[in-house]
Amino acid sequence: MHMIKMPTPSTIASLSEDVLTRIFSLILASPRILGEVPFTVSHVSKRWRTLANLSPLLWTTILVTSCANLDALQEVLHRSQGRELDICFVPSATDGRSRGQRRSLRLREAIQLLLKDAERWRSLKLTLQSNLLESILPLI
Repeated sequence: MHMIKMPTPSTIASLSEDVLTRIFSLILASPRILGEVPFTVSHVSKRWRTLANLSPLLWTTILVTSCANLDALQEVLHRSQGRELDICFVPSATDGRSRGQRRSLRLREAIQLLLKDAERWRSLKLTLQSNLLESILPLI
């Protein structure tokens, strides 16, 4: 008789939600590329996506570029569930190219969206080219 051995589930798949949430919070405490952790974690599996989306602390660091997706930004604000926010404006890879007015407009729209939750801002970091910085400073 030939037995078929069933694969055992991976160790990480057997971790409880509490343990995974703790791991996610430890990831946040380590040096990382700002704003990418929640998206990376939420794309591992359906289970991780659900857990990440229900973990507001994962969504409290917001990375804004001149190519900001306003719908995604709104979703991050929603997922952070009223927690304090660390906001970082950084240049995108294409900021040196044409379409400067469009990028400036996109940044202005992003800052206007973020200003609705200004009382939640814990920190704000601006690292932009001077022309883009000048376009959003009057709003702040």
